Amino acid sequence: MKSTNLLSRLLFLSVVIAACTEDNDVAPLQGDFENGIIISAEGNFGGKDGSVAFLDGDLSKKATNFIYTSVNNAQLGGLVQSIGFSEEDAFIIINDAHSIAVVDRTTFEKKTIVLEGLKNPRYMVVEGGKGYVTNWGEGGDPSDDYIAVLDLESYAVESTISLKNGVEQIAAKEGKLYVSHKGAFTTNNIISVVDIATNEVVEIEVGDNPDEIIFDATGDLYVLFEGRSIWNSDWTAIESHTEAGIAKIDTNTNTVVRTLTFDLGAHPGLFSLENDNLYYALNGSVFSMTASDTSLPTTALLETGSIYGMTVKNGQLYTLKRAFENLSQLNVIDINSGQTIHSSAVGLGASKIYFN
Repeated sequence: MKSTNLLSRLLFLSVVIAACTEDNDVAPLQGDFENGIIISAEGNFGGKDGSVAFLDGDLSKKATNFIYTSVNNAQLGGLVQSIGFSEEDAFIIINDAHSIAVVDRTTFEKKTIVLEGLKNPRYMVVEGGKGYVTNWGEGGDPSDDYIAVLDLESYAVESTISLKNGVEQIAAKEGKLYVSHKGAFTTNNIISVVDIATNEVVEIEVGDNPDEIIFDATGDLYVLFEGRSIWNSDWTAIESHTEAGIAKIDTNTNTVVRTLTFDLGAHPGLFSLENDNLYYALNGSVFSMTASDTSLPTTALLETGSIYGMTVKNGQLYTLKRAFENLSQLNVIDINSGQTIHSSAVGLGASKIYFN
């Protein structure tokens, strides 16, 4: 991430804090944060200024920023990596503070902060009444990655499941966890499948740096693997690349049944699925294909410029253009017309979009 001028960042934060606290007679923000869109923003690396925004589902108003700060009169205090959800709670994962802020998913009132048992937490899923959180450990150590198992009543980490390096995104289906291994500060090329009942792990090889994972309507898993660039010995030039691609995994047999690969040197990112259509971002454009296509599209669906977050819902493309010195920008684009139907300023380094 880009670094920002320290003075500018401090001034920005002072404005945010003052806006929330300058009049003690003003009640904290109260609201119903259901039936809308939650946007998590990382903040500047080391700046401790990650935040969360909310946008009404009808897109009739601009987004409300810093909702955790406004409701709780406190900062999250770190880099907001992602948010996990149970029926009642939202779990705001704060990567560099090695913690999770647990809030009521409707009011965003803080319930507790999980401080023990986490080391570089990344993503969380709820399955079978437990929370499962991927953790890098030290990041550069390939032997200390794990899933933390969170008790959803006590909000304590009750156990861990060790996995190979680079645990990243996590999904769950029918008592099994599916974990992509992007590699942390190294690299990896596997999807781990964890049986929750036995902790037995099956590893499925895909391409280098698998990140985004999505189930289709039949329960099969689609994986976007980004490939990697190979640098020379003194890190001054890229010598070659490994292929990026989209792999389809049959979750009944844990086997790769189809792989589509990109041209060498292409490194796609971001991934979404709706109504059997897959969407991915590459070189400032978003591409679309059906899940049954046997080749990648050659023409872009939409030109978006560089984006840091993306999802599709109800025929609308939601994108995030990150910024760190000013607020980021959320754009909602009608896929059929290509027209932008809503824009809002959201937090610094905005990266993830959720429908609450």
